[in-house]
Amino acid sequence: MLAALVMLALAYGAQAPAATAPRYAVLRTEVGGGLDPAVGPQVASKIAEALRTRTGGEVISSDEMVAMLQHEKERAILGNCKEGDSCLAELASALGADAIVAPRLSRVEGALLLSVSVVDAHSASVRARVTETWGGEPLVLLSLAGPVVDKLLAGEPPPVGVLEVIDAPGGARIILDGNVRGTAPAGQMGGIVVGAHRLEVQAEGMRPLTRWIVVERDQVLQVAVSLEPDEAPFYTTWWFWTGTAGGVVATAAAVTGVVLLAGGGRTGVSVQLNADQVFAGAR
Repeated sequence: MLAALVMLALAYGAQAPAATAPRYAVLRTEVGGGLDPAVGPQVASKIAEALRTRTGGEVISSDEMVAMLQHEKERAILGNCKEGDSCLAELASALGADAIVAPRLSRVEGALLLSVSVVDAHSASVRARVTETWGGEPLVLLSLAGPVVDKLLAGEPPPVGVLEVIDAPGGARIILDGNVRGTAPAGQMGGIVVGAHRLEVQAEGMRPLTRWIVVERDQVLQVAVSLEPDEAPFYTTWWFWTGTAGGVVATAAAVTGVVLLAGGGRTGVSVQLNADQVFAGAR
C-alpha cells in the first residue's frame, strides 16, 4: 500500500513546478487526550498558513494531501509513522517536499499541549521540534501557530517579542511563568520568547490576576490588568445584612459602642456618621 501511495505522490510531484523556496507538507494534526478531533484540521490549517507567510514557499496542506493520496489510504499509512520515521521522509520526498510538518495536540494536567515536529525528507531526521503548553481558552490556541512556526524556522536562539503590562497598581509584581520579571510600572519588557506564557500580577491587599498570553515575534503585547481588593468591606458580606431591621440597628449600635470605648470621642463620632450613612442606604 505504501508503494501505491508513493506512486501517486510521485505523479503529483513530477507535475509540480520547481521552486527555490523550501517546500513543506503539513500532516493532519494528531489529536489525543479526549479532545475533539475537529480541532485538528484547524490547527494544521493555521500552521500551513503561517509557513506560507513566513517562508514564501509552497506548502501542501493536510486537506490537499487527503485529496491527492485518498483519505483512507493516508490514514492507514500515516497512522504507523512516528516522528523521525523513514516513512515520513519517504512521503515527503515523494510529494516533492523538503520536509514534513507533523503537529500533535493533547491534554496534560488540565492544559493543552501542542507539539510540532519538522522531519527532513532527505535525512529522515527531525530538523526541529517545538512544544507549547496552553492553559487559556482553547480557541485562542490557534494564535500559537505563528510563534510555533517562528521557533521551528529560527532554531537557537529563539525569536523574542515585547510585553507591557499596563494599568497595574504601582509596585505590583509581574510574574511570567513563575519568575518575577519586574514591578509596575515596568514599561516595555523585551526579550520575551515568543509563544505561550502564564502571566501573573500580584499586589499587596489585592486579588492576584492570572492570564495566559501569546507573545508574537518583534511585536509589543500590551496587557491591561484590573486588580480587585483581596477582601470585601465588612458591610458587603452576606451575614452582615441578614436579620431584621431592628437587628441591623442593634449591630450598628454595638459597633459604634465598641469604637467609642476603644478610640475615644472624636473617632467614635466619625464612625457613627459613616454607619448611619451605610444603614440609611440599606433601608
